[in-house]
Amino acid sequence: VRTDARRPVMSGAAPPGSDGAPLTVSSLTDSAETAPFEAQLAALLAWRDEIGHADVPLGSSLGRWVYTQRRLRQEGRMPADRVAVLEAAGLRWTLDPDDIPWDEMLERFVAFRTEHGHGRVPKKFVPDPLLGSWVALNRRRNQLLPSDRRDSLTAAGFDWSPPPARCGSQFMVGFRAWVKATDSGGSRDGRWEEAQRAARRKGKLSDVRIEYLDGAGFDWGGADLSG
Repeated sequence: VRTDARRPVMSGAAPPGSDGAPLTVSSLTDSAETAPFEAQLAALLAWRDEIGHADVPLGSSLGRWVYTQRRLRQEGRMPADRVAVLEAAGLRWTLDPDDIPWDEMLERFVAFRTEHGHGRVPKKFVPDPLLGSWVALNRRRNQLLPSDRRDSLTAAGFDWSPPPARCGSQFMVGFRAWVKATDSGGSRDGRWEEAQRAARRKGKLSDVRIEYLDGAGFDWGGADLSG
């Protein structure tokens, strides 16, 4: 892993806009969604060259255009030549963190930490939503991760602590308190633990919450999990 990773910087001026001025990320993402394919492709390439990837957030006109391209391909309504051009530009057709090469996402995390001075990537990190999702996924899996990956994340400055207090669901409040007590060797809330076991037995505990608990080393005890 390159510990000196930086956000890529454009080597030259971006394709000029209609007024002759270089395009910036903000001007690219504010361009008309109805612009011709070639113009939007140029905007996508400029985004990729400046940011370092082509995973444009949805909350912009360029992001909405990218989303539309994914939908058109999924529906079989995109010509093969456009599929090839977009793939060559680095566009991914799905944005599942598990589908992205591990080393690539680790480099993106290292770049974030280098720039911001910490590894607490927000789950909804606007410049790179995929990185936010990837960090949340790995934090949730925690001890379920292969030891080499967990060691690599720790060495890179990954923050394993539960999500911050602004996540105020009853489950997360209890989970943070449980993790804190577990880490400090304090007394854990047995009633809360049994409530999680009971919820899982009844099929009322989501896969995400189960993964949080498994990743933190939760003991399911004598719960019958075969159902």
